[in-house]
Amino acid sequence: MEAEAQTQVRKAEHTASGDPRKRAFLMKALRDALGEMSGIEETGGLLKSFLLMAMGDTGAVQGFAIVTGPRAEECKLAHQGWELSEMERLREHLPLIPNHLTQTSGRLEYESTAVGPQLITSRGIEDPSLFPAGTRVLIQWRTDPEHLGLLGLGAKIVEEGYDEEDIEFLLTLTGGLALSLRNATSLQLIHSLDANLHKRDLETAELIRQSEARQKELDSRIFHLNALYEAIRELKDLRGTEGMIKTFLLMVIGNLSLDGGYVLLVDQGRKAINMLYRGAGYDTLNRMPGDALEGLAERFFKAAKDKGIKPMSASLAAERTLIEQPGLSDEARTGVLFAIDETCIGFLGLGQRMTGTGLGQAEQDLLLAITHNFLVFLKNAKLFDSIKELKLDVDKGNIELGKAAEELSGTRVRLEKIERAKAQIKSVIHREMERSKRVALTDFALILGFALALGILFNLANPAGIDLIPLTWSHNPSPAIDVHWARLKYDRGSTIFVDARPAEFFNERHIKGAINLSPNLFDFVYRMKLSNVDPKDEIVVYGRNISRLYDEEVAFKLTSRGHGNIRILLGGLPAWKERGYPLGP
Repeated sequence: MEAEAQTQVRKAEHTASGDPRKRAFLMKALRDALGEMSGIEETGGLLKSFLLMAMGDTGAVQGFAIVTGPRAEECKLAHQGWELSEMERLREHLPLIPNHLTQTSGRLEYESTAVGPQLITSRGIEDPSLFPAGTRVLIQWRTDPEHLGLLGLGAKIVEEGYDEEDIEFLLTLTGGLALSLRNATSLQLIHSLDANLHKRDLETAELIRQSEARQKELDSRIFHLNALYEAIRELKDLRGTEGMIKTFLLMVIGNLSLDGGYVLLVDQGRKAINMLYRGAGYDTLNRMPGDALEGLAERFFKAAKDKGIKPMSASLAAERTLIEQPGLSDEARTGVLFAIDETCIGFLGLGQRMTGTGLGQAEQDLLLAITHNFLVFLKNAKLFDSIKELKLDVDKGNIELGKAAEELSGTRVRLEKIERAKAQIKSVIHREMERSKRVALTDFALILGFALALGILFNLANPAGIDLIPLTWSHNPSPAIDVHWARLKYDRGSTIFVDARPAEFFNERHIKGAINLSPNLFDFVYRMKLSNVDPKDEIVVYGRNISRLYDEEVAFKLTSRGHGNIRILLGGLPAWKERGYPLGP
């Protein structure tokens, strides 16, 4: 830019004529103006500085400078000495000005990206009313095909016109403005690019920070998922309640890096309290008397009811009053209150972390997730304990049945004596009948009808009686499935297999994984094992013999319960066994 400016200055010195002192003044003013404009980067500031220098060095009392562009925000206007209304009108017509400047040969056409300053006469203006009245000089320039600039000056302070030196000075000064505008545009572009690069650097740094935070969060989630997986894997193979509580407490302490903790489990149904602790300072429960322990259990039941804890759910105990119950360890910092059912609740008290920090949201989520899985397995353990107790009751009942069998054996001996006496009486009666004449036909009919009535009454009174008319005669047979297709569905695991035979046949041999659902115990077993099954799930039923179609009866009962995808296994258990498919003991 400086080189081009010096060239224009030398051109003005070479072409200027007239008073040498004025020429020297204008040359000095031109140098100062070009130097001042070279340090301004903002378009509006350049126009304002340029206009003041053009008016001051030529003695003009009025002036305006315009830059127009394709967008409204690119149009700039600087003015001095004009009426405000004139300038407002000029501002409104800024977008129209490029279309109203012409030369004698027609509308200006520009073939290069920039056109040097040109003096415009009144003949080059299609609509002079666009510009303020009193405009004496109008000079135009272009920095590129889309941006047009105009300098307009009014009358001078002295009563004289603009001579050739003034015009040459203004053209040269305007050329310097065009160079400064291009330079300012380049600098603004550089600043914009620098700002964008800085913004991109900040965004990149933020993305890196977010990526590191997400990676840290991902690592934490992976650790928590692994911990949850290990907890499930350890708990699923346990059966006893005490061993399960111990494993659960150790996993929580280890995964959360705690200094210790304790578990209190209260089962009102069985009237039992399980206590387990790990770590120094958490053994206070073992030193509590029985009545104090019962009072503590009652307070926990009340707290669970107040917090609205439902069966098979857990909640963090944020209240210090619940954690700091009389008799509990003072070392606990976090508590979890959980419930298995309405009669069995528990409390987990945990100490502080080895790192000295509290549990974050991720650690709290992991704690609740492990606790919820623990509840599932603990409920199964309770059922297992109940089954053991039932087995003891069954064994006790078997002993009593053995005694009853001995009594029946004695009764059988007595019955044999009665039978022998009966045979003797029958023999006497037979001899008497032989001596009598033939028996009437009506007597036989009465005896037969009486025997049939007794048989029907006995059958109806017996819960295990045989239906006089099989239920399967009153409905259409259920759809059947080939044993090969049944095996494919069995391997896929999406189909439920039901053994409809009585329990004694099921216990001898059955399809592995099948559910025993005989007609006589249908309602009871269905509520226990199939009441929560989706009616759309496929169920394959098998089991029949020569005298009774157990599979058809169960299929009919399942259909009446709303199950619409029932199949009868062709060939039943024998066909399955013949192909060597999986069987249970």
